Amino acid sequence: MRLIIALLLALGLFISSAVANDSWILVGKTERSSFYMYRGSLGIDVSGDGKRIFYVAGKYETAATKETVLQIWYVPVEDCIRNRGKLFVLDKNARPVTDIDFKQGDDSVGASLARIICNAALNLTNDSKNRI
Repeated sequence: MRLIIALLLALGLFISSAVANDSWILVGKTERSSFYMYRGSLGIDVSGDGKRIFYVAGKYETAATKETVLQIWYVPVEDCIRNRGKLFVLDKNARPVTDIDFKQGDDSVGASLARIICNAALNLTNDSKNRI
């Protein structure tokens, strides 16, 4: 329950300013899409199954139609520490969309997103009293 509340709060923040491009950081690009993370949305929580997770508000824009899709991306802390696991994707209503396998050395967009989330979160927790 905490996860859904936190994710919806994060989602509310980035939906209200989805037009403000300076709040979005480009973190990946393919021929078909660009992927962005919302500045300041990185968080730590516990999933419904009791696993600690790192999450961030994200979006992607399609190159052809310029459609913007708002999402929430999260990675279990354990997967970050192991450098392999799954990146989970939720829609703007916190419903599961997909999950993407990743491991150290992959060069897919999903693996890159997971690495960025993990590196930022692990650095954040290492610099705080709330260590893993």
